[in-house]
Amino acid sequence: MKHKKNINTGKNGLSKELKWLHISDFHCKENIKWSQDLVLNSLLNDIKQKYSGESKPDLIFVTGDISFSGKKAEFDMAQEFIDKLSEVTLVEKNKVFFVPGNHDIDRNEEEDAIVGARLLISSLPELDRIYSNPKRLKTLYNRQKNYRNFANANSSEKIYSENSSIHNIEIELKSIKIKILLLDSAWLAHDETDCRKLAVGLQQIKNCVDDNHQNYLVIALMHHPVSWLKEFEELLIENALIKDTHIVLRGHVHQGDTSSIEKNDERLVVFTAGATYKSRTSVNSYSFGKLNLLTGKGDKFSHSYSSATNSWNISGTDLWKLKLSPVLSSKQVYSLVSSQAVEFPNYISCLINDFKTDVPRKHQSGYVLLNKSVALDLDSEKIVDFIGQLQWLICFQYSWEKSDWTEQFNGIALNLDNELASITELSSELKHLEQESKNLLSKLLDTSSDKIDSLDDSIRDFISTGEFDNAYNLIEKWENGVDLKDGELRFLKGKKLEVALVEKSDEKIQLSINDFKNIEDLNVNELLLLSSAYYQVKMFPDAETTIIKSLDMGADIVLVRPLARAIAGQTGNKHLVERVM
Repeated sequence: MKHKKNINTGKNGLSKELKWLHISDFHCKENIKWSQDLVLNSLLNDIKQKYSGESKPDLIFVTGDISFSGKKAEFDMAQEFIDKLSEVTLVEKNKVFFVPGNHDIDRNEEEDAIVGARLLISSLPELDRIYSNPKRLKTLYNRQKNYRNFANANSSEKIYSENSSIHNIEIELKSIKIKILLLDSAWLAHDETDCRKLAVGLQQIKNCVDDNHQNYLVIALMHHPVSWLKEFEELLIENALIKDTHIVLRGHVHQGDTSSIEKNDERLVVFTAGATYKSRTSVNSYSFGKLNLLTGKGDKFSHSYSSATNSWNISGTDLWKLKLSPVLSSKQVYSLVSSQAVEFPNYISCLINDFKTDVPRKHQSGYVLLNKSVALDLDSEKIVDFIGQLQWLICFQYSWEKSDWTEQFNGIALNLDNELASITELSSELKHLEQESKNLLSKLLDTSSDKIDSLDDSIRDFISTGEFDNAYNLIEKWENGVDLKDGELRFLKGKKLEVALVEKSDEKIQLSINDFKNIEDLNVNELLLLSSAYYQVKMFPDAETTIIKSLDMGADIVLVRPLARAIAGQTGNKHLVERVM
């Protein structure tokens, strides 16, 4: 068995985590400032002690009721707190995200307009009519002007205008593309009878996402639960959130909770925050969330305030998991795995695709083959963990920066292969499983073209970044270590010549020519490649003979013309120049 060094998958190893702080409903109000400062300063100290250094959050989410009554002075108080929070957590202000709550409305503004709008909007057509009228929106949003100024002041670019209704922000963090939807569920809020009189408007979601929403981790912030929306809209918005987002964070109900909504093959994870400040004697709360970007699994730590000790304690831990459907086909998975020099490409591909489920698992004094889903009393199993990470990555591919995703996938696949190869006591059984898997895949998949396509992509990537040695090494590994058909060996010889031409290494070009020119029945593209190689090493007569042969076989004159003229300039063949005019 070959034993290879384990690969460190990425700059942060296998601990790629997205971390966030979630606060909500702290209701800044001038006449209770002393009590609020007491609780919120205690909060800042707690966050500094628990979540600084490597544990610090990457993002901060604030899900509404920042102020008590939407007044500018209250948002000035909130600004002081946000400044301190940013300083304590070392999170830049442009990574702090807000949505408005019902308390962030100045209810003294536009009273007639809001009463009329709430009565008028009794159906989807009426709601759509409001959204299509910027003047009416401007009037209604005027009640949020202090919130909107506050949110804009804490962003690197202006998010809100006086009549804007669609708000989202795209960021890239830890190689993950994240889209954050800032959904306003409070724009129709007015009094204590708000329940079932509010609306979001499907536009707020659909105008922020499209058919490529799978290219992002999509996080939605909104203040109210969907059960507070008008009945005609509740199910519509819930379904849109399930389909187009992965995580929703909300507030309003002053009671923390973690839940998930599942429909078909989709799951929406919902985090509801308790009130960060309700009163000095209340059980105030905040939460800290983590998502492992290599597994889709997460934790949420809830914290509660004790007025007796003016301190915060962890009051609960919730485990949760995102659920996504694979975006790569079984054939694409096979192509990715088999493009590497691994010992068990077929078996690993079958494990990722769940075509095979038995894996080596530690049992008492040795290993046995056992279904990977069977629960064992073990803290961690590398093989099972690696398979889970690869299965998650094929669901989450498009949200990653491409090169980092490839690095992660390839590294984990190689580590899995190393672990399998190291289990010498099951070497014969694993060889049998590899052959069994190969036979199974040959029946289920047409793998030959996918395998070559994946290899071609890898070689092109190396060429584009000038990593010529890596390109040669990959080609040689395939030539020496993989069972290839004649057409695939021919392809590899052509790729080796292509790499040498781009590198402009006369020595390697000459070696590749000797290996390539003896192939029988070269096609037009292969003849052009060979002619270019002859020209590069100044073998002009051979270049001329080869390019004329390509023209005789119907080569595209426009494509051939620059090379043909260059060759004719060296050989003096006027007829060749005339032929490509």
